[in-house]
Amino acid sequence: MNRIRRLLMENLGLKVLSLFLGVFLWVQVGGQKTVQRVVSIPLEFHNMPGDLEIMGDSDQEVSLIVRTDRPGTNLTEDGFAAVIDMTSARPGEQLIPISARNIEQQPYGVEIVNLLTSKVRVRLEKTGEKTLPVHPLVSNQPEPGFRVAAVHVVPSQVTITGPESRLRSLASISTEPVNVQGLRATTTLDVYLEIPDARLRIQNRAALVRVEIVIEKVSEPEESDAKDPGKS
Repeated sequence: MNRIRRLLMENLGLKVLSLFLGVFLWVQVGGQKTVQRVVSIPLEFHNMPGDLEIMGDSDQEVSLIVRTDRPGTNLTEDGFAAVIDMTSARPGEQLIPISARNIEQQPYGVEIVNLLTSKVRVRLEKTGEKTLPVHPLVSNQPEPGFRVAAVHVVPSQVTITGPESRLRSLASISTEPVNVQGLRATTTLDVYLEIPDARLRIQNRAALVRVEIVIEKVSEPEESDAKDPGKS
């Protein structure tokens, strides 16, 4: 009996500590819950050739299943990066395979279970440029007794860049409407251009032009000229 008691009491502190650590680990492991969800992360196109444009109907996201067993970890798209190297890209539509190698970043404690997107479709076009005349738009009428005699715009033409297919149908580019209501004197305004497509850009300048509205007084006919010569 004494021998058993000695065995139990020997290194009692270490035995109590081991028991405490065992219970603590059991509670921690037993309380963990693995959480999974599907996230969609945006694509990043790196090393894009300067003479190519990504068209709007290309795929823009990659979907994947992620999981974590770390309590408090928020499974969101934040922190992920799906990257495609476009160094060898060419014009036209192409299917680009996606693998775990394309996921260059992921949050700490989050594991990628599976990629639901195995390929992405990308359509590329050559970048073109076109020089177009600027057409100033005028709305409403000046004050009664006055008229718009002329409209001048500086510069009179601008160079637009963008996908070649979006440039073909453009013959001119308009300004935002200039409201001349109530004017009775020549007025000069800085006016924005109406860019018809978000993928088009004005080369080497802001989207502003200077518009001069020349207003002149309507001349009234003299009384003698206004009379009907057939009447006395």
